[in-house]
Amino acid sequence: MISSKGTQAAFTGTRPDDYKGHLVGKDMVVAGNILVGRETLEAMAAAFESTTGTLADRVMAALEAGQNAGGDRRGKISAARPGTWASRGL
Repeated sequence: MISSKGTQAAFTGTRPDDYKGHLVGKDMVVAGNILVGRETLEAMAAAFESTTGTLADRVMAALEAGQNAGGDRRGKISAARPGTWASRGL
Protein backbone atom coordinates (compact mmCIF):
# COMPACT_ATOMS: atom_id res chain seq x y z
CA MET A 1 0.00 0.00 0.00
CA ILE A 2 1.12 3.56 -0.62
CA SER A 3 -0.26 6.40 1.48
CA SER A 4 -1.17 9.81 0.10
CA LYS A 5 2.16 11.02 1.53
CA GLY A 6 4.14 8.35 -0.34
CA THR A 7 4.83 6.08 2.63
CA GLN A 8 4.95 2.45 1.50
CA ALA A 9 4.16 -0.76 3.36
CA ALA A 10 3.66 -4.40 2.44
CA PHE A 11 3.00 -7.65 4.29
CA THR A 12 2.41 -10.94 2.56
CA GLY A 13 1.86 -13.01 5.69
CA THR A 14 3.20 -16.37 6.70
CA ARG A 15 0.71 -18.50 4.77
CA PRO A 16 0.06 -20.01 2.22
CA ASP A 17 3.05 -22.30 1.99
CA ASP A 18 3.48 -21.65 -1.74
CA TYR A 19 5.66 -18.78 -2.96
CA LYS A 20 4.55 -15.44 -1.64
CA GLY A 21 6.30 -12.12 -1.54
CA HIS A 22 6.34 -8.45 -2.31
CA LEU A 23 8.64 -5.83 -3.79
CA VAL A 24 8.60 -2.15 -2.94
CA GLY A 25 9.85 0.23 -5.61
CA LYS A 26 9.59 3.87 -6.59
CA ASP A 27 5.91 4.79 -6.34
CA MET A 28 4.74 1.15 -6.41
CA VAL A 29 4.33 -2.06 -4.45
CA VAL A 30 3.75 -5.45 -6.09
CA ALA A 31 2.64 -8.41 -4.00
CA GLY A 32 1.25 -11.85 -4.49
CA ASN A 33 0.89 -15.34 -3.16
CA ILE A 34 0.62 -18.77 -4.75
CA LEU A 35 3.00 -17.50 -7.46
CA VAL A 36 5.44 -19.58 -9.47
CA GLY A 37 8.28 -17.59 -7.93
CA ARG A 38 9.97 -14.27 -7.34
CA GLU A 39 10.38 -13.79 -11.10
CA THR A 40 6.67 -12.96 -11.33
CA LEU A 41 7.05 -10.02 -8.94
CA GLU A 42 10.31 -8.88 -10.55
CA ALA A 43 8.70 -8.84 -14.00
CA MET A 44 5.72 -6.89 -12.69
CA ALA A 45 7.90 -4.29 -10.97
CA ALA A 46 10.15 -3.86 -14.01
CA ALA A 47 7.17 -3.45 -16.34
CA PHE A 48 5.44 -0.93 -14.08
CA GLU A 49 8.58 1.16 -13.67
CA SER A 50 9.52 1.11 -17.36
CA THR A 51 6.08 1.74 -18.87
CA THR A 52 5.01 5.27 -19.76
CA GLY A 53 1.46 6.48 -20.02
CA THR A 54 -1.42 6.52 -17.60
CA LEU A 55 -1.58 4.63 -14.32
CA ALA A 56 -3.94 2.18 -16.05
CA ASP A 57 -1.34 1.60 -18.80
CA ARG A 58 1.34 0.91 -16.21
CA VAL A 59 -0.85 -1.43 -14.14
CA MET A 60 -1.92 -3.42 -17.22
CA ALA A 61 1.72 -3.71 -18.34
CA ALA A 62 2.64 -5.02 -14.88
CA LEU A 63 -0.20 -7.56 -14.84
CA GLU A 64 0.66 -8.81 -18.34
CA ALA A 65 4.35 -9.09 -17.45
CA GLY A 66 3.53 -11.03 -14.30
CA GLN A 67 1.37 -13.46 -16.25
CA ASN A 68 4.06 -13.87 -18.91
CA ALA A 69 6.64 -14.61 -16.19
CA GLY A 70 4.54 -17.50 -14.89
CA GLY A 71 1.97 -15.73 -12.72
CA ASP A 72 -0.22 -17.76 -10.40
CA ARG A 73 0.99 -21.32 -9.76
CA ARG A 74 -2.57 -22.57 -10.34
CA GLY A 75 -2.75 -21.13 -13.83
CA LYS A 76 -4.44 -18.10 -15.29
CA ILE A 77 -7.32 -17.12 -13.03
CA SER A 78 -9.23 -13.95 -12.34
CA ALA A 79 -11.03 -12.31 -9.46
CA ALA A 80 -13.11 -10.33 -11.93
CA ARG A 81 -16.87 -10.32 -11.50
CA PRO A 82 -19.21 -9.79 -14.44
CA GLY A 83 -20.96 -6.45 -14.32
CA THR A 84 -24.69 -6.25 -13.81
CA TRP A 85 -25.28 -2.52 -14.39
CA ALA A 86 -27.58 -2.97 -17.37
CA SER A 87 -29.82 -5.47 -15.59
CA ARG A 88 -30.27 -3.05 -12.69
CA GLY A 89 -31.08 -0.14 -14.94
CA LEU A 90 -28.10 1.89 -13.75
